[in-house]
Amino acid sequence: MEKRKRRGGQGSRDPAESGRPATLVDVALAAKVSIATASRAINGRRYVSDDTRAQVLRAAEQLKFRPSSLARGFRAQRSQIIGMVVPDISSPFYAAALRGAQHVLSRSGYTVLVCDTEEQPQREREALDVLMGQRVAGVILAPVGREHADLRELMAVQSTALVAIDNRLGGHVVDTVLVDNVGGAAALTSHLIAHGHRRIGHLAGILTETSGADRLIGYRSALQTAGLPFRDELVAEGDWSEAGGNVQCLRLLALDEPPTALMISSSLMAVGALLALRARGLAVPEQMAVACFDDTPWAPLVEPPLTTLDRQDYALGATAAELILKQLDHQSGDDGMEHLLPMAVVPRRSCGCNA
Repeated sequence: MEKRKRRGGQGSRDPAESGRPATLVDVALAAKVSIATASRAINGRRYVSDDTRAQVLRAAEQLKFRPSSLARGFRAQRSQIIGMVVPDISSPFYAAALRGAQHVLSRSGYTVLVCDTEEQPQREREALDVLMGQRVAGVILAPVGREHADLRELMAVQSTALVAIDNRLGGHVVDTVLVDNVGGAAALTSHLIAHGHRRIGHLAGILTETSGADRLIGYRSALQTAGLPFRDELVAEGDWSEAGGNVQCLRLLALDEPPTALMISSSLMAVGALLALRARGLAVPEQMAVACFDDTPWAPLVEPPLTTLDRQDYALGATAAELILKQLDHQSGDDGMEHLLPMAVVPRRSCGCNA
């Protein structure tokens, strides 16, 4: 079931105090509406109520806002390209999300231009600058970290459609598509608990990102529900990569009292963990039960087959693409919504199941 919730914006410095010209972002904040709504109101477009339009125009007048003729020219020349910015295109998760987005967008005549940020905020900003230079119609962004103070200002210059995936844009009102990180992690951890495990290690993703933070919340929630203590030493933060999974798994194995099971935040980290277990001569699941977040085509083929969560990566990209198209057709609502894709455990033998 899809879960939606409203999210508020973030305050900004008064342009009158700083001496800078007011921007569309300032008008939207003053009128307490999204940037998309402010743009539609000022440009006389549909899907804005009379009261909201009047509220936006009052704010624009008070701030002495003057729409940029350059920005209007940019909008008139909008391309049929949608940018997709992801942290790691080699990841099976993002590769499948790209396919989902591409299949939806190609039916409407759009081409997808992909940028890989390699988990680097500076590369993300560079990618967005390149896409703005191409006058893309919209951007599907898997953000890195949580600091995106100037992102909406950048996007508003060309009235570019924007959807975030896999990570929230803190402080911004924008459509966001996420898998149910909390529920999925809780389900995996509870599954290991049901197999009798009481010391469950968690190979976490990057904890400053939505996926990493929310999966840790789900892990803790399952422990609490089962009446088990949360132990800091059983949580090892990785970076979503195979190398990170390997290093952090070895760290947990070196504990005086190592875990008997692992809940791993990504399939690439699971590869690294499995290699670490093999190097230590530990049998799965007899000496270490394993379950990981992402299902992949190879998960049922390894020995033993890997317990995972069902795949929602393709749906993530497809849903984001549908939201981009709605924005471009001016059919989206006044506020950004969060769309949560549900997940379920796919049991296989790595956790001790007979499946």
